[in-house]
Amino acid sequence: MINNCSIILITHERHQLLKKSFKYYQKYFNNIFILDSSRLSSKKLFDNEKCSYFHLPGVSLNKKILYGLNKSRLDFVLIVPDDDFVFPKVVSKGLNFLKKNTDYISYGGKYLSFSLIRTIFKYRLLYSNKYSSYESNDPLKRLKKLTNIHPQLTYYLYRRKPLVKVFQIFKNFTHANFPELIISLTPILFGKSSIRIFSVISLPFFPSPLVSA
Repeated sequence: MINNCSIILITHERHQLLKKSFKYYQKYFNNIFILDSSRLSSKKLFDNEKCSYFHLPGVSLNKKILYGLNKSRLDFVLIVPDDDFVFPKVVSKGLNFLKKNTDYISYGGKYLSFSLIRTIFKYRLLYSNKYSSYESNDPLKRLKKLTNIHPQLTYYLYRRKPLVKVFQIFKNFTHANFPELIISLTPILFGKSSIRIFSVISLPFFPSPLVSA
C-alpha cells in the first residue's frame, strides 16, 4: 500500500467509470481525493469508503485541481482522470526516484490504450511522438523543448508544492481551460522531468477490463 502519495481523482458526469477507477486505486493507495464536478453528487457511493469526496459542480478544471492539491498534505501527488489506471509499481519507483533526485519535479511513463473489440483484446501506444524527458539544467532549454514537442506531462507523479504554485497563478485564467499546459510548465519552471516506464490509460467507450500490475 502506498502511503506517501495522494491520488487526486478527477471526474465529471461519469459515475460508473468513477466507481471502476476508485475500486482499482483503493487497493493500492491510502490517500484518495475524489473531485467531482458533475451536476449530481455521488457522495453516497463513497460514504463507507476510505477516501475524501468533494462535490464541486460548475467548478473549472483548473480550480478543481488546485482545490485537490490544497486538500492534500503529502509531498507527492498523482493527478488521474477517471479513465486512467496507473501501475502502482511505477508510482513506487517514481517516488524512490524523486526522493533520490531532488532536482527532478516529476516522473512518468508512456500511455497505453486498451480496448476489447468483440473477442479481440487490443492495445496501442498513445502520443507516440510526444515523449521526452526534460533533463537540462537550463529552464530556457526546457521551455524550448516543450514548444517543439509539447509532450503529455499531465497525469504524472509530481512534487505537490510546485504544482500548487503554478495552479495558483492560473486559477482565474478564464480565456481557456488548459490544465495540460499548466502542468507542463511546472518542470520547466521548477526542475526536471523524467519519463521512464509505462502507465496505463483505459478508454471509457470500450468495455475494457481493469489492469493491475
